[in-house]
Amino acid sequence: MLLERVYFGAWLPRTMVHLEEMYDFLKYGRAPHDLHPQKIHQLFEKLGVSNVSFVDNDDYNTIAATCGDITVNISEDGIILLEATVNEIRHDTTHIEQFYSDRLGPALAYLFSRGAPLPISLARVEEIYPRIIVGSHISDADVIELLENVYDTLLVTRESHGYKVSFGHISEIIDVQHAKKSKLAVNDLVAYTIFIRGFSQLLSQYLETHRTIWADITKIRDSVSIRHKDFIKLRMHILETLATISFVQARMNQMGSILHARDRITPPEVQTLLHTLGFSRYETLEATLEYTKDLWQMTADFVNDTMSLLESVQQENSQRELRILQLATVAGVIVGFFGMNIAFPWNEEWNELSRSSYVVVGLVIVGIGLFATFVRIMILNRRFVINRGGSFDKK
Repeated sequence: MLLERVYFGAWLPRTMVHLEEMYDFLKYGRAPHDLHPQKIHQLFEKLGVSNVSFVDNDDYNTIAATCGDITVNISEDGIILLEATVNEIRHDTTHIEQFYSDRLGPALAYLFSRGAPLPISLARVEEIYPRIIVGSHISDADVIELLENVYDTLLVTRESHGYKVSFGHISEIIDVQHAKKSKLAVNDLVAYTIFIRGFSQLLSQYLETHRTIWADITKIRDSVSIRHKDFIKLRMHILETLATISFVQARMNQMGSILHARDRITPPEVQTLLHTLGFSRYETLEATLEYTKDLWQMTADFVNDTMSLLESVQQENSQRELRILQLATVAGVIVGFFGMNIAFPWNEEWNELSRSSYVVVGLVIVGIGLFATFVRIMILNRRFVINRGGSFDKK
């Protein structure tokens, strides 16, 4: 068995504009002016970049950067590929993963921290990035041992056009012993692997997030009643959910554009090779993307309907509060009427009625306070039925 390279990859949908920003950062340690210069300098120094080049390809422009013993390649559509020479597989795998999680990942996250932030519901999802080991003369027993060394297990092995690819849960082992005449270079195969895996994983993440949001909103819709004091909290929660939906829908539109571009520049024979090796066809990815987009549109409609429901409840409650204020005004008029029998220090009856006047004023103040407290408690704890097709009844 001869192990040559170990790869670690991620796919983060990006554009040519992002690639230029990453080049300026990796080459010169520069970043947009609204980012903290000292923070940018610290992140740049941690990478230990010794060489950076901008590669103008026929299909996708890329950046190639050397960071110590690790080479970083970034394409304009967001494929991030880290590679290193293999000496001891477990150590090398851990080393390259830690470089991404401790250095490159935080640097890119801060570089693109401006603009619309990643929603919390998506940020909490644990990212699992694929590991790819390339070598030759790798036997079936070697595959099992290698996967065990990186804490993975074998799922299936495929062979085509001189390539032998063994798939684990998050790892792949590529035997290139007979791939000399293949039309697909090893680095290109690895890049396609990262893209297809990353695309599928992102769709899986969005599907899971859709289910979480749907279940969360369903709990609100299925509630027997909701207290008035919970309206503001629920409304803020739904607004955050709508922000997440807008983010995901925009990202999926971008994913569709990137997929179509990849489809145009990938030769048919290469796509056939990828499919025979066990990777999803672009047509399958597109169909899954469209299905997921439809689910998210249904989710958006569901959440917007729920927002309308709560706003109707809030409007109806405001009308009831107005009626309560009218009642309070009437009560004030009545109190004022009785208050006409109160003596004041400048009246002749003051000496005779002063004690009773104080008592009356005190009773009025206490009465108003008790009434205000009662109204507040009644408003905050009033419950409204919300699951009768838009009919809101006080519970």
